[in-house]
Amino acid sequence: MEADKARRGFLTGSWLHKEGRQQLVQPQSPLGPEPPKIARHINRALCKSCGGRCLSVCETGVIRLYPEGHSLAGAPWLDFSVAPCIFCGKCADACPQIELLSVDEERVVIGVAEISHTRCLSYTSVFCISCQSSCGYQAIQRDRLSRPQIRPDACTGCGACVSICPVQAISVHCDRGGSERG
Repeated sequence: MEADKARRGFLTGSWLHKEGRQQLVQPQSPLGPEPPKIARHINRALCKSCGGRCLSVCETGVIRLYPEGHSLAGAPWLDFSVAPCIFCGKCADACPQIELLSVDEERVVIGVAEISHTRCLSYTSVFCISCQSSCGYQAIQRDRLSRPQIRPDACTGCGACVSICPVQAISVHCDRGGSERG
């Protein structure tokens, strides 16, 4: 096999052969948080055989499945660029892995939103209240310079602020570690 002598080939290790350069490496990090009412109750490995029942019942259409080739292939995740999660619980009802689920938690939490100060319009002296007006939990307040601040104690990580942000400056961080861009 002929070696790919391009710099990218060398850096990715595919310089060893041309076929290696042609293989696309799927990202293996989480693409978004898991649906909140099923996250702690499912075996992700079994999701592949389900066919995405949670996808078909999601009212807002925010649930996606990891693609083939990803280490979490077939498992559900929330794409907040589309819409927020409304915590309806229909995904849990449709999940064949969950027989009797009693989610009697007073407050279901996906994670906590975080605002990128380098991207947010309000941090560049542009008046924008999109995220604050979209938050039904009053988890976003303004500081004295009218810049948004997240109140972690009030934030559910529903993604309403993520989907409405005109510059995609907001992400949801989950307790399983890492940033979850929606």
